[in-house]
Amino acid sequence: MKRSDSNEAECKAFAFVRLVEALEPRYKVKTELRIGRAPGVKGRGARLDIAILDAESLGILLVVEVKRLEGSRAAVQGRRYAQLVQAPVIYLRGIAECMAPAGPVLAALEAARRDKLVQGG
Repeated sequence: MKRSDSNEAECKAFAFVRLVEALEPRYKVKTELRIGRAPGVKGRGARLDIAILDAESLGILLVVEVKRLEGSRAAVQGRRYAQLVQAPVIYLRGIAECMAPAGPVLAALEAARRDKLVQGG
């Protein structure tokens, strides 16, 4: 599939299916999760492309933002989301990354869990 043949919704759908296959039932994978405005954080709430939650506590462990183009280097949105939900944000850029196995997401998820344990969370 060429870059121009895909749109962000398709990329998100491929990524979501791959993540559900790789992560559930240990984690919950939600798409288009809406988060309200947090106290002490400037701006409004957010609609997260994909959120990975702990299956028991339903706390957000990792946010996955999907970008249609490989060349997209947007980072402001990710920084704001990380501050809003107090969880790391990673990007999947382009259809190839969205269709790939969930390895990079698993690595980021395990790193986030280790950081939470170290911090006493």
